[in-house]
Amino acid sequence: MPKIALPAHDNAPYNRPSMKNAASLPKQSKFVGLASVCIVVTALYFARSVLIPLALGTLLAFLLAPLGGRLERLGLRRAFASVIVVVLALAVVGGIGWTISSQVTNLASELPQYQSQIAERIRAVEAHLRRGPFARASKAVAELTSEATSQPAAPGQPSGTEQKPIVVTFAQPPSVGLLGALSDLIVVLEPTAQVILVIAVATFMLVWRDDLRDRLLRLMGEGRLTVSTQAMNEAALRVSQYLLTETVINGCYAIVTAIALYFIGVPNAALWGLLCGVLRFIPYVGVWIAAAFPILISLILPASGEWFVRPLVTLGFFLTLELIVGNVIEPLMYGSKTGVSPVAIIVAAVFWTWLWGPAGLVLSTPLTVLLAVAGKHMPRLQFLHVLLGDEPVLLPSTRIYQRFLADDHENARELVDEMIKTQSPEALYDGSLIPVLLMAQRDAMEGSLEQKRLRGIQLAIAEIVEDCRVADIGEGGVPKAAMTGPPRLPREASVSVVVLPAQDKSDEITGLMLSHLLERRGYHTEPVGHEMLASEMVETTGQREADIVCISALPPGALSHARYLCKRLSKVRPDARMLVGLWGAPGDAEQAKRRLACAESVTVAMSLVAALEQAQQMAQGVLVKKE
Repeated sequence: MPKIALPAHDNAPYNRPSMKNAASLPKQSKFVGLASVCIVVTALYFARSVLIPLALGTLLAFLLAPLGGRLERLGLRRAFASVIVVVLALAVVGGIGWTISSQVTNLASELPQYQSQIAERIRAVEAHLRRGPFARASKAVAELTSEATSQPAAPGQPSGTEQKPIVVTFAQPPSVGLLGALSDLIVVLEPTAQVILVIAVATFMLVWRDDLRDRLLRLMGEGRLTVSTQAMNEAALRVSQYLLTETVINGCYAIVTAIALYFIGVPNAALWGLLCGVLRFIPYVGVWIAAAFPILISLILPASGEWFVRPLVTLGFFLTLELIVGNVIEPLMYGSKTGVSPVAIIVAAVFWTWLWGPAGLVLSTPLTVLLAVAGKHMPRLQFLHVLLGDEPVLLPSTRIYQRFLADDHENARELVDEMIKTQSPEALYDGSLIPVLLMAQRDAMEGSLEQKRLRGIQLAIAEIVEDCRVADIGEGGVPKAAMTGPPRLPREASVSVVVLPAQDKSDEITGLMLSHLLERRGYHTEPVGHEMLASEMVETTGQREADIVCISALPPGALSHARYLCKRLSKVRPDARMLVGLWGAPGDAEQAKRRLACAESVTVAMSLVAALEQAQQMAQGVLVKKE
């Protein structure tokens, strides 16, 4: 049976960094880190005119790299394949732009035809506003506003005569001459130059990507070649898969939108479909900016029935499609491609938009993916992986214990119930519940956890163990179904086990866990409560003559009690097979046995899985002896 390795900081609660070590850390490290972040953000802001084209070109290179690689595998040279994919990308973009411009021109020529419908919709809205309580409220507000803004007549001016305000206008002289022509030329050339720079960066990165990778690896250090290579490969894979998946989804989104708007009756459906597909690359807001245009157009279209039916159908279509794509299709297709949590994507979108404007909103997700990968592989940037990554940052036992500390027992139970669906009782007990008891015992010994809360945590875990036992074994202690996974004793075999707690309630609960696991394997167990004195436990064990005696102890508090109980039982039952469970103790079993200082025949187990293996060996000896 495989052994379950417990997390170090959960199963060794007393191996914690001392206050002395914490105080020895450099005090200026946090200040230096904060100053470094401020400098980097400032540099990103003031260099945005250069960095944005570079980032967009890199993004385009990531998107086109898989297609370029396919062409290379067909036998084309890298430079030729790179030029081909860039030209194809420009052709696609140009085709989309031409389609959008032609559709916009067509729409502009048709707009004068809708003037009568626009006037009719405005009159309908005004008529609706003039009726009902809203009209009365508007009239009252208008009267109050008129009274509040009315001014008394000036001296010498008859009442009721309004003073005409003096209109002040600021006229800016038109740009003339050479300077004006140069300024107009700069306005035109600046975006053109940025587009050319994006294309050039993407092309050069595709052609010389191996050389760029080698130079980056050299900057990261040849001593970290393995880690640097893994980081670069993972970053490239995640960004490329994200961009390709987003492109496929947005393309299908555009087709579905165009078809749906065509059947709804919205003119220029192809235009709105393309606009939705393009603007959907802008997270969160892009699709609704695009959807606003067909919704507004549907408001002014002539209708045979109620005029508001078509706008409501259009709005309902976009709501339904976005819900399906955002909550079903994208999670299924993305999976773990980005490796970034949803909250981090939202925060990153706000940050990069504030820093770089609309271009930052488009680049927010790929840039955040790169930062998360860097934090995963670089120790100094690990905080980025913690803040941005989608992997759990707390162990299940830590999460459960934190819910208990927050008095959120219901959420803690939900976490345990989710684990029960996917884990065996052995993994649940050894990997989560025993570490929770260890952390609670540690904090109670240090004085940071009140005894009342400790008892509440112990009671909650005891209820969980009992529910698992009843669901698995049944009320009468008889397994509901034959266990096919773990080894079981023969049906005719009879091996009795008494389980004793070393000291307190936590030891009793871990004893209940061991009893449950032994019962699943066909043993007859009898757990003893912690209220019984050590002398009473020894006497009871001597009278019952169990085949195996197990002592359950949570170190370090129960270690001395387990030692005392073990020595007393060895005198009363020198022939008994004895097993001491020091759950989660540091080191190996031999070290724990030396600390226990008991008889040589006593077996020590560090986990429930190891205890089950030892019990299986003892049971075989018992059955041989009985035969």
